[in-house]
Amino acid sequence: MKRAACLAALLALSRGGLAASFADRVKVLDAKGAVRGEALSDRLIVRFREGLDAAQRNSVHQAVGTTELRSLGAPGLFEVSVGIGADVRQVLRLIQARPEVSQADYVFSHHLDLTSNDPLAPQQYSLSQMDAFGAWEFEVGTSNNVTIAVLDSGVDDSHPDFAGKIDTANRKDFCPPAQPGCSGVCGAAFSDDFGHGTRVAGVAAASGNNGLGIAGISWGARILPIKVIDNTGCSDDATLVAALNYVAGLEPGLGKAVINMSLGGVESPCNAALITAVDNALAKDVVVVAAAGNYDFLDNPGKVVECPAKIPGVIAAGATDSSNNIAVFSAVGPEMATNGVVAPGVDILSTMIGGGYGTESGTSFSAPNVSGVAALVRAAKPAKTPTDVFNIIRGSADSIGVASAGAGAGLRPAGSSSGAGRVNAFRAMRLAVNGTAAFDGDQKAIAYPNPFRTSQTGAVSFSIPTSLQGANAAIKIYTIGGEYVRTVTGLTWDGRNAAGSPVVTGTYIFVVSTDNGTTRGRVAVIR
Repeated sequence: MKRAACLAALLALSRGGLAASFADRVKVLDAKGAVRGEALSDRLIVRFREGLDAAQRNSVHQAVGTTELRSLGAPGLFEVSVGIGADVRQVLRLIQARPEVSQADYVFSHHLDLTSNDPLAPQQYSLSQMDAFGAWEFEVGTSNNVTIAVLDSGVDDSHPDFAGKIDTANRKDFCPPAQPGCSGVCGAAFSDDFGHGTRVAGVAAASGNNGLGIAGISWGARILPIKVIDNTGCSDDATLVAALNYVAGLEPGLGKAVINMSLGGVESPCNAALITAVDNALAKDVVVVAAAGNYDFLDNPGKVVECPAKIPGVIAAGATDSSNNIAVFSAVGPEMATNGVVAPGVDILSTMIGGGYGTESGTSFSAPNVSGVAALVRAAKPAKTPTDVFNIIRGSADSIGVASAGAGAGLRPAGSSSGAGRVNAFRAMRLAVNGTAAFDGDQKAIAYPNPFRTSQTGAVSFSIPTSLQGANAAIKIYTIGGEYVRTVTGLTWDGRNAAGSPVVTGTYIFVVSTDNGTTRGRVAVIR
């Protein structure tokens, strides 16, 4: 901790139901103007009249621009695809008018309640801020085998939120040797002697929807503990090189892997062997995420992006607070513009050794938020390469602006950067799955699902239009008569007022404000 040569864990400065995704959906109104439901914008269900053969059906498809996707198990009943860029409403009218068709309708969306029933999840503002609830509509990390390798101080695998998640066959202990000011002691193999790795692992992949504790961003991913930090928080380049090469050598046995390194050290340039080890991991189809670094009077007085975060190809993770401000301790530098994103890293609730839960701050806890999103992308789209994942996460991030000089007690120098922006898990999944991160909420403030049926969905999510995205985001809820209900600092609302009581059925006004302006919208709550 007191050595420039030591790669120290990036700790705090003190040291001591489900939101429905808009995956190509359109809102459908009934004849009276009421919302009938949300339908997929790229397909329809069509029943052709009896006796039509494939050639006759194809003539209909050619006329209206549709394509058969699959039979739905009854004579003449098919799911059909609407042409790219076509208006599904118009295509439906055209196909309903065809004499060959006896029935046609939208494909309305249905989903599992994946909101997470973890009792402490409502206290995880990071889930709301990054819109994990919307991302979980796409993926929770279970569709394909994904492993997050946590290069840290170990993981307390007895914690109940890690039950059945630890890769015990491949975990490895690379205890660093003693060096000046460091003990080089790691205690029992595979234990967590420092507590840091257990907290990091929980942010990324604690079990979700299991009725206890918290929810990790990618709650379905497996955790591979790789111990590289001793009981005083120290590591070194040689230890990291060995660990990186070890994980890379396990592929493809890990499935789709993500390496999380919530550690760093001030080196300029980075150690050549460390760069080579990172390059090797990337070449072996492993995504690499690292904490950007924390301000430290002795180790990092310039708040520069540290190694390995500044190595090209690594996703560097800076930190934000609950108001979307760049954390005062978060590292800055040109590498953030080329490699970096920011993610929640202040007062992050996570798992603790001994089975408990607590909060910590630091870019150490921004990194696993990013790693969790990377794992979701890999689970949904396993063919995506590390470069693809790098571009998806950066390309879908929300702009929060660039902090000005002198902010945060004078510790943030001019040129502070949020990199590509604050990670948005929902938009990342849209970009990965649909090829575009854009949706209606980019242009206007919307609530989804709307109406918000509290018996079916645990929370309603709000969007902040692209033009208003910025720091100090807040959403205030009012009754239709203007009576104040509650202020939320994240992007979700559980349907309760400031006193914690459920609100009554009705229409509510939500006012979205950031440093860049204010807008409003309406949401219907149905109990």
